[in-house]
Amino acid sequence: RPAMGSAIIVINQEGEGLIGKRLKSGVWGLSGGYIELGEKIKASSARELLEETGIEVNIEEMRALEVINCLKKE
Repeated sequence: RPAMGSAIIVINQEGEGLIGKRLKSGVWGLSGGYIELGEKIKASSARELLEETGIEVNIEEMRALEVINCLKKE
């Protein structure tokens, strides 16, 4: 079953970006995860950021940079 995900790039006023280290894999990356059924991309990104970091963002202040289709045939 196909699944879609979202990620969020957080940049502070000094131009610094936020990345986090995954607990299981130890890999550094952006906050993100699967988009729930009926959920909008910005809402998914904001939810994932809150779940993973405790940081709340205003969806109205977010800008979508790019949407990519990465579905693969199994």
